[in-house]
Amino acid sequence: MKKLLFLIIAILYPLYGELPPLVYHELQENSPEVVMLQVLSVKSKAIASAQREITLRVKVLKVERTQSALVVDSIITIGYTTTISHPMGWVGPSPLPILSEKHSYKAFLVYDKVNKRYIPSAGGKSFIGL
Repeated sequence: MKKLLFLIIAILYPLYGELPPLVYHELQENSPEVVMLQVLSVKSKAIASAQREITLRVKVLKVERTQSALVVDSIITIGYTTTISHPMGWVGPSPLPILSEKHSYKAFLVYDKVNKRYIPSAGGKSFIGL
């Protein structure tokens, strides 16, 4: 029942505004991959006027939790789409940030088997700067 309620909130709340901190915390707690990483390269490609497709190449510094057998010193690819600007007065869930090269982050991820890369698993709170 708790998971069903969480799922309903996670799906419907973006229609009304920012997700409550509890939802982001739950997404982080349920993330299958939790790692510390250093960004080696960032590629940004425009796909719409305010949308960017981001591809990161990162080095895993520490593994807290993994379902895909990640190990320290692995070089992995992370891909996602983000919005870089919103109209005045826009309300909604936190956008995913564009990470900076050579910086380190704690990351909450899931492995995308179809595209053979990792994707953020906790929405706009998938990356925490270290």
